[in-house]
Amino acid sequence: MRDNLTLGNFRPVSSAGVLSAGRESAFVQRMVTAFSVALRTSRQEVSSLSGGNQQKVLLARVVAREPRLLLMFDATRGVDVGTKEEIYRLMHQECERGAGILFYSSEISELVNLAHRVVVLHDGRIRAHLTGAEISEHRILASALGG
Repeated sequence: MRDNLTLGNFRPVSSAGVLSAGRESAFVQRMVTAFSVALRTSRQEVSSLSGGNQQKVLLARVVAREPRLLLMFDATRGVDVGTKEEIYRLMHQECERGAGILFYSSEISELVNLAHRVVVLHDGRIRAHLTGAEISEHRILASALGG
């Protein structure tokens, strides 16, 4: 798990290109705490974590790099309600930080509750571009079905 989190995040865990065990431990602890990852030890295999905790480790690794744009594809699919709420909180924090999020979801309610803008595709073509009050389950579903 520790290696997975630090993969691609060498700047906060190294000095002059040399990995610092102390910095790495502090970084991992910050990420585990910030993302509420439930684990026994930082040496635990990611594959032994629950699906929601695996998802949080992946998000922590990406968000630690402070990207300007996050591409999220069904990021909450298959996770419990508590983890979904944590992912939603993370998305709001990233937007407040100034990051943009391109979010694909197969759950219409997520789009209605999270998105500022929704683009609906049907048969590979844009069928609707909804913003603000236009975003509703009915309009999204009607557009997705070709209406």
